Amino acid sequence: MTIPVCGYSIVPPNDENSEEDVNMIYVLEIDTEQWRQPIIEYLEHGKLPSDPRHKTQIRRRALSFLYYNGTLYRHYFLGLWLRCLDLEEAKQAMAKAHSGVCGAHQSGPRLHDCIKRIGH
Repeated sequence: MTIPVCGYSIVPPNDENSEEDVNMIYVLEIDTEQWRQPIIEYLEHGKLPSDPRHKTQIRRRALSFLYYNGTLYRHYFLGLWLRCLDLEEAKQAMAKAHSGVCGAHQSGPRLHDCIKRIGH
């Protein structure tokens, strides 16, 4: 995405909107670390972070997770294994829950249950 910048003004120049007269700034999205990645690295390779507090937290949380065939699952207290989603998959699951049989906009806990019933 390009954003034209004209000095200290936000408004583009009035005479011509040519890009060669305007300074351009390119904004790149920074990859954010997924919450699943440290758990996957620990379950798959036994790799832990160097921070002792974070290391203990990963060990404790990893007890309820399973990494199988490239997919991370979390053990649910009813005996189910729920699939852990990345950001794009979570957006798709939310769209599916809102558009399907559960189409009404429910409260947070109700929507959470609908997504669990889908299997995520």
